[in-house]
Parts: sequence; C-alpha cells; structure tokens
Amino acid sequence: MMTDIVSKNTHTELIDPQAQRVVDFLEQIGLPADNIIAEQSERSIIGQNLPAYIESLPPEIKRDARYLSKFVVGAGFGLFDYSLNAIWNEVVLDLRKKAITYGIDIFFDSAVGGGKNREFYKTEDDLGSLKDAVLLDTCRKLELISDTTYKKLKHILDTELSPRIVK
Repeated sequence: MMTDIVSKNTHTELIDPQAQRVVDFLEQIGLPADNIIAEQSERSIIGQNLPAYIESLPPEIKRDARYLSKFVVGAGFGLFDYSLNAIWNEVVLDLRKKAITYGIDIFFDSAVGGGKNREFYKTEDDLGSLKDAVLLDTCRKLELISDTTYKKLKHILDTELSPRIVK
C-alpha cells in the first residue's frame, strides 16, 4: 500500500489570491480598476521579506501594533499606498508615546511655545491636534529621535504622504 506524504505548510502565504476578483468587481461596477492593487510580482516581494522582519520584532512592540497589522493586510492585498499610511499612523503613535514619556508640558512648550495657543495644549489627548510635521520636528528638537531617524521620517512625510496634485 502506498501512502501519500502530505506536507503541512506552517507558514501562511501573505499574498491574497482574491485580489484579482476585487479588481474584476471594480471593473464590473464601472469603477477604475487599473493601478489600484499592486502586481502579483510586487506583492510577492513583500510576501517573501515581511514575515521574517515581523518575526524579528520583540513581542512588546507587536502586541499593540494595530497599524502594523493594517500595514501587513494592505501590503498582502496590494494596497501599498494604504499600507504606507497605516505604518505612518504607527509611527505617529510611537512619537506621541515618546512625547508623553518626556513630559507633556515640556513637549508642548517646545512644540507650540508659550504664546496664546499654548492654552489649547494641556493633556495627552491634545497631541492629536498637532500636525505630524510639528510632532516630528519637536521630537527631533528634544532629541527624542536621532537625526538619521528624523531625516528618514521627514522624507516619508514630505514625499510619500503629502497630498499630490493629480493631473
């Protein structure tokens, strides 16, 4: 009697095979469908590299990283622009945590100064009222992030996340 050997793949594939069905649906209902979802070859690159990177992160970082989860889902589905926005949100949350740890009053004094607007910035919840650029610049000024990290994040903010004029 011959027995079949079935190998069990414990590593789940990141790339969503249903992506083309969504593109087909978009076409069917008359919405633009080109350049919405990244090509399979581009998604495969993410699928090959991302799992090892995520596995290398400490559990305490992964535990509450909801936007990182959204990044992974978006990347697996081929929505790279969405994924970039999701990971940026994770960065902003981390910068806010750094501001809180540093001292919220000192942070706000540096971010908005001691003028008239300062009265609107008192609690951790008020961090959400700061523009991302101000949050990033203030974290650099207070040395909560390195110059190298600042330059990388500033580049992402300025080139990848800034609104574009579509022709």
